[in-house]
Amino acid sequence: MKRSSLIMILMALFLFLGAPVMAGSKPSERQSGQVSAVPFNASSEARVPFFSRHGDERLMSWAEKHAQGGTLFFAKWDHEKRQFGPPVQGPKRDMMLVNWADYPRLQPGPKFWVWVWPEFISMKHQYAYGLRFARSFDQGRTWSESQWLHEDQAPVEHGFVSMATLADGRIAAIWLDGRAMPAQPKEGGGHEHHAEEHGDMQLRFRIIGKQTLSPEQLWDDRTCECCGTDLVRLENGDLVAAYRNRDKNEIRDIHFIRYRAGIAEKMTAAFNEQWNIQGCPVNGPALAAHGNRIATAWFSGKDDGTIGVAMSDNSGTSWHKIHTGEKNQSGRTDLLFTQDGLWASWVQETESGLRLWVRPFEGRAKQTQTHLLPHWDIPFPGGRGSGFPQIEILPDKTLLAAFVEPGKGIKILSLNK
Repeated sequence: MKRSSLIMILMALFLFLGAPVMAGSKPSERQSGQVSAVPFNASSEARVPFFSRHGDERLMSWAEKHAQGGTLFFAKWDHEKRQFGPPVQGPKRDMMLVNWADYPRLQPGPKFWVWVWPEFISMKHQYAYGLRFARSFDQGRTWSESQWLHEDQAPVEHGFVSMATLADGRIAAIWLDGRAMPAQPKEGGGHEHHAEEHGDMQLRFRIIGKQTLSPEQLWDDRTCECCGTDLVRLENGDLVAAYRNRDKNEIRDIHFIRYRAGIAEKMTAAFNEQWNIQGCPVNGPALAAHGNRIATAWFSGKDDGTIGVAMSDNSGTSWHKIHTGEKNQSGRTDLLFTQDGLWASWVQETESGLRLWVRPFEGRAKQTQTHLLPHWDIPFPGGRGSGFPQIEILPDKTLLAAFVEPGKGIKILSLNK
């Protein structure tokens, strides 16, 4: 065979099988996976879907908004029917706050479950709300009387909780706490805090026991006011928290805190993007952990909106980036580990509208084989009412994605390879 013919054949095979795709390549350059809708039995008022796990079970929780207050629900995945089972009602509260950004969190533990949700402290102030929680000792069938997660009940914002289960079965929680900020106005306001508002949002921590609450700890005395937080526990027992910091020059970059043996230690600003913005972008980071490996995905608006994904093998002391995406991205990241590696999702702005991208990473610095795995490029509703998309992996390796279709309720998609 002539050398030129051999070269042409090899080039054709190379193109057919797919060339290695580097971390910054567009998802449209990869093969697309299949997408199918999952039946879901809930009201059109269902909001804020959130995935959690109890052993091998997959749960999804949500809130349904009423004319006054709201009700929490969860459902378990039915492996035979390939959908979530009947809704199980949780706490119902007349003062519950159901909005697009501040999600309730259900944390199932081996000894008890905890459900935390936003609730108005005072109806005289539109965004004067806090975080209430209840415990369940029978896997969600009944719930205790609720109580405030935080000691302070001033008419300011307390929200954006994240939780992780400790080795002893207790549940750790972090949240944004506005006790050092002025009272919220009676009219207007919202999640777009601006630099001219005096006082600082804080990051606080405490541990929820079966009957007890640990003393609060102040982890950071100046954070971005309304970007979501995340918290994971590693195999070695460390907790790692991710959140958006705010310095005196209005730089709002992603920071990390490691909690080890009862001591919280601030990590350096890992990526030092120096994003200067005068108001909160409502776009926090996502974390995922597998063993002692941790990954994060985040949005930065400094360069016309980009997504970063990074890995750490030392509890967040140092990070290596495995992805720096294209411009014109909206953020709203989520992240999870699977047996295949790492999956991340985010919202992208395109000429045809918003799209939800779900794509794989190998979970290491050199990305060479992820083109062999499918990605998904899914139409995504515009506006804030669609909330923050969530992704989860089933035991059979099927991915799920959930978000809100305004006016229709929660949409669940099965992402098949």
